[in-house]
Formats: sequence, structure tokens, C-alpha cells
Amino acid sequence: MKKTIPFALLLMTFAGASQAATVDYLQSRGGVAYQVNHDKPFTGTFVNKYNNGQKDIEVSFKDGKQNGTATRWYPNDQKISEVQYSDGQKDGKEIGWYENGQKAVESQFTKGQEDGVETHWFENGQKSSEITYKDGKKNGTKTLWYRNGQKYQVSNYTLGKLNDGTVTAWYPNGEKAAEITFEKGNEVSSQYWPEHV
Repeated sequence: MKKTIPFALLLMTFAGASQAATVDYLQSRGGVAYQVNHDKPFTGTFVNKYNNGQKDIEVSFKDGKQNGTATRWYPNDQKISEVQYSDGQKDGKEIGWYENGQKAVESQFTKGQEDGVETHWFENGQKSSEITYKDGKKNGTKTLWYRNGQKYQVSNYTLGKLNDGTVTAWYPNGEKAAEITFEKGNEVSSQYWPEHV
């Protein structure tokens, strides 16, 4: 028996549960989207709405696979996320926003794999992390920040593996907190400093 479900349940692209009322349905058969009681893979736009009529989800499909832009909104009409797809895979930018409109995350995908800079922000607009990916793996410098803008930690990766060398961490006041040295992914030495309040 074919299982009919709201396709919205399959399309969560950003944290948070949907409060939407379903206005249209699609069937997922082997990962391919079909209209109910249709044998041809769905091509067109799927739209799901909240009870107040405001759009919750809008997704473009081609031959049963996500193709184009998939967008989600908060009930206040502010976008939650916008993701580019090609042939069912993320391919292009993925952007997420907080409910206040502040950008929360931005990343880049190529044929389903993260490829490029991924950046996260706090709700106050301060950058919280930045890391570069290549072929779906961390590749480059990973930097973390505190909410106040002070750098928290810096480390380096090559194709998903932590580089040999030193990972440095700081306290929120800017004082150095730790230096940890790694070789072949293993910690070989460390030094810590107390925070001066």
C-alpha cells in the first residue's frame, strides 16, 4: 500500500517544527514525489500554508525531485530558510534566518556536498563560526567567536582531518585560555591559563 503523507514533513531544511495546515499532498515513492493518484513524477511547485493562509513551505520539483528553490517561512512572513536544489540534491546556497530577520547561517553546496564557506551568526548579528568545506569535508581554518565578538577558538583542517599543530582558545575577555598541540589527530601537549576576572 502506498503511504500518503504531507510532503512538508520531508522538507525540514532548518531547525524548528512546522505549525502548518496542509493544503496539498504529494506521495513519496522511492524518494520521488508524485501527486496523489498519479503515475507520473511531479513537476511543478508544492505549496504548504499555515492556518492563517501565510505560506509555510514552497518547493519546486522537476520529474519528482526537488529542483530550484525551496523556501520556508515563519508565521510572521519572515523567511526561515532558502535552499537551492538540482536533481534532488542541494546545489548552491543554503541560507537560514532567525525570526527577527537576522541571518543565522549561510553555506554552499555542490551536487549534494558542502563546498565553500559555512558561516553562522548569533541572533545579535555577531558571527559565531566560520569554516571552509571541500567535497563535504572541513578544509581550512575553523574559527569560533563569543557573542561579544571576541575570538573563542581557531583550528585548521585538511579534507576533514585536524591538522598537525596548535589549536588556540581564548576567554571572553580576550585572554588566552589554552594551547593544545595535535599530531595525526592526537593531542600531544597542552597548556592552560587561568582567567583573570
